Amino acid sequence: ALPIYATMVVLMGIASGLVYWIGGTENAELIGYTALGVEGCLYLPQIHLNYYRKSTDGLTWILLATWVIGDVCKLLYFIFDEQPIPFVLCSCFQLTCDAVLLLQVDRKSV
Repeated sequence: ALPIYATMVVLMGIASGLVYWIGGTENAELIGYTALGVEGCLYLPQIHLNYYRKSTDGLTWILLATWVIGDVCKLLYFIFDEQPIPFVLCSCFQLTCDAVLLLQVDRKSV
C-alpha cells in the first residue's frame, strides 16, 4: 500500500505543479479544491473495508475520538473564520463519516 500511496503523492504533486505552471494563480483554487475533495474522502476506504470485512478490528475509540475532535475544531474554524462554503460542507461530510465509523465500531460488526 505504501508504494501506491507514494506514487500517488508524487503524481499529484507533479500534476498540481503543472496546473499551477500552465495557468498561474487562477488555477491555484483548482488545486486547493482538489485537495479538499481528496481529504474529504479519506474515510471512505476505511468505511468500505469495515463493511466488506464485517469487522472493525484495528480501529480504537481513541483514534476515532481524535478524528472527531479534529473535525469539529476544523469545522468551527471554517465557520468562525468565514471560509468558503465548500470547506464547511467538506467538514460536515467528514463529521458524517466520523459518525458512520463510530456506529460501525459501536456495533463491533458492520
